[in-house]
Amino acid sequence: MSDQIEDTNQERKWRGDMCANGLSTKHYSTELRATPTRLVLKGPLGQYFELSVEQVDHIDLCKFNLGFMSGLLTGIIQIHHTIAQIPKELLFSAAGGVHANELLKELKELGYNVP
Repeated sequence: MSDQIEDTNQERKWRGDMCANGLSTKHYSTELRATPTRLVLKGPLGQYFELSVEQVDHIDLCKFNLGFMSGLLTGIIQIHHTIAQIPKELLFSAAGGVHANELLKELKELGYNVP
């Protein structure tokens, strides 16, 4: 897995917080990067998850009440995937007032399955 995104013309980046296996990041220390071919979540302390577009089943709004994440007001997205080796629940909340619905819209424009 590479730390480089190959298609910089269609790359989207967001800072925010992530939750995986019940462990969450704070202070917008995670970056979500997406291109039409892959999605990367990179957090502190070596948290790194890379998924090809084929491995992402769908992405939707998180329906959990996660008060420990900063996205309580702007919403949290949940990335559903097919990779058994990484946490089943990958959650992300964007910083800077970016609402989860806007994030989902941009991911859909890149070709991800957003119901």
